[in-house]
Amino acid sequence: AFSAVYRSEFKENLVRIVGMARRRLSATVVLPTSHPLVDPHEQAALEIYHRTIREVALDLGCGLVPVHTAWAGRLRDAGLPTTAFLQADARLPDEEGQGLYAAILDRHLSHIL
Repeated sequence: AFSAVYRSEFKENLVRIVGMARRRLSATVVLPTSHPLVDPHEQAALEIYHRTIREVALDLGCGLVPVHTAWAGRLRDAGLPTTAFLQADARLPDEEGQGLYAAILDRHLSHIL
């Protein structure tokens, strides 16, 4: 979402990665989204990639972990701003944010796997 990668190229790459993981590792593939961003323009761009991840997960029968949805719910429930759990560079979660990722993934992985 932050470099010059078209959505179609991102989707094609993701499909190839899933296929390769399944062929080489016989892996169960789980695709997570990422956390919400502060800047509304960056968030709008990121949503395109979240949508693409959901499409690939559905098309290829992968597990999906909607991290962004659970994260936003946690912020809303606690009355916290979008900047909570993020470093100065909002693309990077802080230590609590890493813990939140782990908790969200743990909860979903137990159902998926």
